Amino acid sequence: VRAALAHKRSKGEACGGHVPYGMRLSNGLLVEDATEQRAIAFMLEQRTAGQGYHSIASRLRVAGHLTKTGGTWWDAKTVSRILERVS
Repeated sequence: VRAALAHKRSKGEACGGHVPYGMRLSNGLLVEDATEQRAIAFMLEQRTAGQGYHSIASRLRVAGHLTKTGGTWWDAKTVSRILERVS
C-alpha cells in the first residue's frame, strides 16, 4: 500500500485526504489553483516583511482572500501551517 501511494504521489495524483491550500483536483490530479497561489504569495511576502501570523491572517481578511472552504475568516494557525508546508 505504501509503495502504491508513493507511486501515485510521484505522478501528482490525489491519494485521499484533503486537498492542500494552493492546489485543486482536476481529473484526479493535483494542480495549482491560481487564486490560492496568489494568497500564498501574499502570505510569503508578508512573512518576509516581518509580519506575524495574526497580522497576516488579518491582512488576508482585509485583502479579500478566501479560505479553502470559501470563507473570509483566516486563523493565524492556518496561515502558519500553510507557510510551513510551502517553505
